[in-house]
Amino acid sequence: MTDATGPTGTDPASFASADALGTEHRHRRAIIEDNPHLTAIERGQRLGALDVEHGTRLEAIKVADRTALAEANAARWVAAFGSPANQLDSRHTADDFAMQLDSPAAAADALERAEMLGDEVRCRAIAEQAYAQVRANPLAAIRPGPWGRVLDAYRSTRPEADAALAEMLPTTNPRRSALNRRLNLEMLATANTAEATG
Repeated sequence: MTDATGPTGTDPASFASADALGTEHRHRRAIIEDNPHLTAIERGQRLGALDVEHGTRLEAIKVADRTALAEANAARWVAAFGSPANQLDSRHTADDFAMQLDSPAAAADALERAEMLGDEVRCRAIAEQAYAQVRANPLAAIRPGPWGRVLDAYRSTRPEADAALAEMLPTTNPRRSALNRRLNLEMLATANTAEATG
C-alpha cells in the first residue's frame, strides 16, 4: 500500500542499509512538512507516526547487522581455533591444559611439542589461550610480544586460521578505522615514554 508520504507496510529488512532508510525517511518527512492541506495537528500526527515507523525499521536493520556480525565472528573463530564435534572430549582436556600455561615460554614449548605429535586439538587450544592473552592487553595489539609470537607460530602453518585471525586481531585488520589507528599509535607512544622514564 502507498500514500502521499511513500510506501507503507514494507518489510523492515528490505532496506540494505541505514543510509538508504534515512534518505527515504527524510524524503517522506519533507512531503508531509510541505503539504499545505494538512493542519498543524495532522502534520504533527503524521510526522510522529513516521518517526515511530522509521525507528522500528532502523532497529530491524541494526538487529540484522548484529546477527550477521555474530555469525561472521563465529565462523572466524571456528576457522581459527576449530571445535570438531568428534573430538569434543579431547578438546576439553586440551582447553584445561592450555589454561594452565602461565607464560608465553611454556605455551611456545607446548605448541612445539603438540606440533611434533600432530595433536591439532591441543595446538588449537594453546593458540586460543595465546589469542586471549593478546586481546587482554591493549598494547599487545600493537606490540604483540611473546604471546603474540606464540600465536604467530600457530598461524604460520595454517592459512585458514591466519586469514581468520587477520580479521579478529585489530592490528592486522585492514578495515579498522583511522581513529583506532590513531589511538593505537598514542598508546604505543605512551608505552615508549613510560619505558624511557622508567
